[in-house]
Amino acid sequence: MGLMVGAVHLRETLELLRQIRRDGYDGALYFDTFPDASGLDPMAECEVNIATVRRLLAIADRLDGDNRLGEAHGRQDAVASHAILNELLIGA
Repeated sequence: MGLMVGAVHLRETLELLRQIRRDGYDGALYFDTFPDASGLDPMAECEVNIATVRRLLAIADRLDGDNRLGEAHGRQDAVASHAILNELLIGA
């Protein structure tokens, strides 16, 4: 079984999606989804992957509309950057 979107590297996945959007990429995204002997439903996995990408893209849009992260990066303030991402990814 392949890993689901964001299962291991959620922040890095958000960063990738944010960057490819900023670069103007508007093409297809592919998931490493395939059926296996465990009984995993590949359609359900794909649906959850799509929902995850949509949520992460919405977060990327919020980041781009809110200059706090850019300001924190400019100050090299890792604590503030982490807190901003936590707020958007897991709530205040």
